[in-house]
Amino acid sequence: MPYTGNKRSECEDILKVCEFENITTIVEPFCGSCAFSFYIASLFPKKFKYILNDNCEQLINIMKIMKDENKYNEFKKDLREKIKEIKEKKDYDRIIKENNLISWFIKNKFYNIRPGLYAPNKKMILYDDDKYEIIKFLRTENIELVSGCGKELIERIKDDTDKLIFIDPPYLSTVNHFYENAKTNIYEYLYLNNPINFKSKMVFALEDIWITRLLFKDLINNNNYQTKDKQYQTSKKKTTHIYFNNKKIS
Repeated sequence: MPYTGNKRSECEDILKVCEFENITTIVEPFCGSCAFSFYIASLFPKKFKYILNDNCEQLINIMKIMKDENKYNEFKKDLREKIKEIKEKKDYDRIIKENNLISWFIKNKFYNIRPGLYAPNKKMILYDDDKYEIIKFLRTENIELVSGCGKELIERIKDDTDKLIFIDPPYLSTVNHFYENAKTNIYEYLYLNNPINFKSKMVFALEDIWITRLLFKDLINNNNYQTKDKQYQTSKKKTTHIYFNNKKIS
């Protein structure tokens, strides 16, 4: 399921800094495409529980629908009917302003190169459910879907020794507007509350820039971190990502 910041091509490298001893639950406070949990489940089927959270309520809602075969079939039927209304750009503009799950899905998943960009030659293809690996994951694994503040979720479970928390928030250098409100600023929270002191295990996937290394210098310096060069498919932007955990080195 394509989504901004998707880590599907990086999971093998992220795994190198993961430790699963005594872990029963994988938690993604900023789940997006759920690529990390999906990858873990492919390696260890039905071994873990997954708590998948995102502050985008519509994203969580569509995953809840995907979990239920009857609801998903009804959604596909309604979606196809709505797509038929799109004859030109003004139809598309009208539909995406309707502020419902179908309009959100059309805006983000079909008529776009970037979310909201109309592309009239884009075809809608919805395969049978068994063609979508993400649907198999949602229906066969023990998954709790939540829509809320990622920072608040981390605060509640940061000392649960059976949790592995995957930290993959929107990046400071590209989506800085997410952090104008200090109440939801995960970078500020983790700087003021050093994760090296948390009892839960945490794995970080962040952009390798100077402020990342400054904010998390204790963790990066104390661990065998990994880095990976990446080029985004749409924008062609090149960057480097860094992966590390909160393991305390004595």
